[in-house]
Amino acid sequence: MAVSPRQTLIGSYGKATSPGAAATIAFYPLNLCQVGATYNVTVSLYVDGTVAAATDDDNWRVFINSIYYGTLMAPSNGSVVTYNFVVNADGSNNNIFTIGSLNAATAGAVYHAQITVTPADLSPTD
Repeated sequence: MAVSPRQTLIGSYGKATSPGAAATIAFYPLNLCQVGATYNVTVSLYVDGTVAAATDDDNWRVFINSIYYGTLMAPSNGSVVTYNFVVNADGSNNNIFTIGSLNAATAGAVYHAQITVTPADLSPTD
């Protein structure tokens, strides 16, 4: 039995040590999507290394189709936090989903982000 490419989870991982303000940590490119299709996007993130809660807590920003969506809450204690989004690949830019730092991180803090994308209309028979 052949494996359908629609069942394959597609991911993007990124990490950055001491990222500056507005740094990109991970992104998912449009060229891996079908323009006009809708996708379930799961992002998992955490911060470890040398952290300062006042600087590194909740220091994540999200762009969907290059439009600023907002900030995400994530503690700086190494706990993994996961968020789910439904995104339409509208073809307006090179990335359908981008996650990065909001402000400059503490020196020695390591920011990790994993993005997983699957078609929203995926069914068990695909």
